Amino acid sequence: MRASGLGIAVAVSRLGAAAATSLLPLCVARYGVHVALDICIATLVMGGLACYLWAPETRHARLAVESPA
Repeated sequence: MRASGLGIAVAVSRLGAAAATSLLPLCVARYGVHVALDICIATLVMGGLACYLWAPETRHARLAVESPA
């Protein structure tokens, strides 16, 4: 389950990176550098806030050990 989640997260991040690479020059050409950077900052702040609110710290968590049935 953990490996599947990690794989999905990596795939989505690569799709997002490809989309951002394509859309950034278009946004700069149409709206200017300041608007493009403001959008980048807003995206990073929203992602950081989402991680702070909903991603639990797992540094000291122990993995559950399941015995075979």
